[in-house]
Amino acid sequence: MSDVLEFSYRVGGGKLLLMLLACTASAIVLCYFAGTNDRELVLNGIPMSRGTATFFTWSMAAVSGWIALQAARGLASGVASRLHTIRLTPAEFSAPKGFFLRTPVTVPLRDIRKMRVHSANGTRYLNVKTALGRININRSEVGAAAFDALCATLDGYLKAQRQAR
Repeated sequence: MSDVLEFSYRVGGGKLLLMLLACTASAIVLCYFAGTNDRELVLNGIPMSRGTATFFTWSMAAVSGWIALQAARGLASGVASRLHTIRLTPAEFSAPKGFFLRTPVTVPLRDIRKMRVHSANGTRYLNVKTALGRININRSEVGAAAFDALCATLDGYLKAQRQAR
């Protein structure tokens, strides 16, 4: 194992742009429906009065708007700094925290509680649970060889650290 591993992490701007467009469109449509609502609503067998249905529709519009705002924030931070770096040393791990929060988080290896590699919808992910929260890394945004090297090296560092205790 080498002492320091560094990989570039590409920001998935296409996903964020799609999310921004879809959530903005749904927020606009839901605002229109909430503003012009004159009917009751039955949702999954639960009847709602006209006022409750209007409140529910405004709430869904607000949720869609909030998600669109977060996607715009993530897109803006991705445009401002196109590449992020994942850095792994024998003492610490530094990576972007998640999909929306692209600012890197540096965590000492002793604060890593759990590391897990899993697949969802044909994509592999590295989930690192730390004292500061979770760090999620998508294999497609790092590259296959870099992802495999990162997982193997991090696992080796964590095993060596556990044996030293």
